[in-house]
Amino acid sequence: MAEPARVLLIGTSSAPPGRWAAHLRAAGFDPCPADGLEDAAVALAGGGPAVDLLLVTAPWSATEAAVWPDARHLIGSGLPLVLCAASSTPAQRAGALDNGADEVLDEAMPAIERLARLRRLVRRARHALPSPRREADRVGPWRFDRLRRTLQHDDGRQQVLTEAEARLLNALMLRPNEVMSREQLLQLSGDGLADLFDRSIDSRISRLRRKLEPGPGQPELLRTVWGRGYRLLPDTAG
Repeated sequence: MAEPARVLLIGTSSAPPGRWAAHLRAAGFDPCPADGLEDAAVALAGGGPAVDLLLVTAPWSATEAAVWPDARHLIGSGLPLVLCAASSTPAQRAGALDNGADEVLDEAMPAIERLARLRRLVRRARHALPSPRREADRVGPWRFDRLRRTLQHDDGRQQVLTEAEARLLNALMLRPNEVMSREQLLQLSGDGLADLFDRSIDSRISRLRRKLEPGPGQPELLRTVWGRGYRLLPDTAG
């Protein structure tokens, strides 16, 4: 029997994690509360039990909504990142996903659906990304580390990828220099029924391009082939 999924539950001053901890524990998860990002970083660096998921409780206030997208960068774990809020609008959820969240949950969502979405992320986190060559590979001037879901530039800069971005880049690297359709990318990135509309790939391509390209308006590494799909040119100097 698989061990319960361990969730690092990161609270904020106006959204303590207590209620979410009880909810997760009752559903069979193993929540580990942390009082803010600094405590979370200490918990991850302390050599304790492995964590499967980061879950941040945060309201949509002007100050705190600007803090949580940096959680992955401040903690540097590469774990799936979930934002939980009491309520949210479609625009807020879209902005959260664009800023790096792997999932956005709110209390208006049925509990059975919230838990199913968390279990899906845990399953993905526990299965390593398929590696077409090595755990780390080159994409132009970047070194792509699949296990940590990071891009390390030759000049020292680092970009942290969301789970969806890493899976998409990994899918593109399965067939470097070849044109891949949206349907192929959906299938190879393992999204299944999560993406009923293939245009969602376009949005992910745009986010990935912003991290890879020096000038997204003139992409060199990740190119659009009009009417056919996308092509990754990993050997381009960038």
